[in-house]
Amino acid sequence: MRHSIVMYIILILFLIMGPTGCSDNDHTKLDTTNPQIMKAAMNQLERLKKLPPDFLKQIGIASMNELKPGKPYKIFMVGIGDIKYIKEDQDPCSYLIDLKKWIFPVYVGKILKTSVSIKYRKGEWKPSSIGKREIHALETARKEVLQSTNLDPSSQFAVRIPAMYMVFLGHYNDINRKELYLTPIHTHPHYTFTLLKSKPAYEVFKELIPHIPKYQGQFGSLKPKTKNQQKARPKKTR
Repeated sequence: MRHSIVMYIILILFLIMGPTGCSDNDHTKLDTTNPQIMKAAMNQLERLKKLPPDFLKQIGIASMNELKPGKPYKIFMVGIGDIKYIKEDQDPCSYLIDLKKWIFPVYVGKILKTSVSIKYRKGEWKPSSIGKREIHALETARKEVLQSTNLDPSSQFAVRIPAMYMVFLGHYNDINRKELYLTPIHTHPHYTFTLLKSKPAYEVFKELIPHIPKYQGQFGSLKPKTKNQQKARPKKTR
C-alpha cells in the first residue's frame, strides 16, 4: 500500500511541472526529483493515518486504502505594502512571493475530504499542516475556471493576501506568463469582483487600494480596524 501511494504522489508531482507562478528559469520551480519532497508528502499521509479513527470516520474516511492525493497547489502571497505600487504591465514575478509551500487535496474516490501540505524550511522539505478549509474553495474554483478555459489544472496556483485575509486562485492568460488572472474563492461583498469569476490581477489590486489602511498592522486579527481602533492612542499620563 505504501509503495502504491508513493508512486501515485510521484506521478502527481511530475504532472505539476507546468507554470508555477514565475518563469521556468527561476529557483521557485518545484524539483520533483528531490527525495525530500517525496518523503515530506509521504510523512503527511502517515500523519493523517495516525489521527484518531473516530475523527477520520467523522470526516468520511473509513479506510486509508481509499485515500488519493489530487493535484497540488503552489502557494504564493502578495504583500499588502506592495499592492499600491503594482503597475498594469508589471511582471507578476516581481511581486508574487513564493512561500515555498504546496498543498495537496486528499480525496476518497471523487469526494474531497481534506488536505495535506508540505513546506520548505531550514534547507529541506518538511510536513506542514493537515486540513485547510480553503482547499474546498480552491478545488471548486479550479473546476469552474477549467470549464471556461483550456488550462492544464496543474498550471493553477493559490495567491494569498494575508493581511486582508483573502485567497485567490491564480492562473496566467498568456503563454508568456505576464498576464496574471485572479479568481476569488470566497465572497467579498464590499468589492465588485465576483465569486469564481476570473479578473485581471491589476484590476483586483486597484480595487483593494482604498481599503488597505483598514488592514495595515492587523495581520493577527480576523477583522479590519474599527473607527475607534483607528484613532490615535491616548498619551500616557505620568
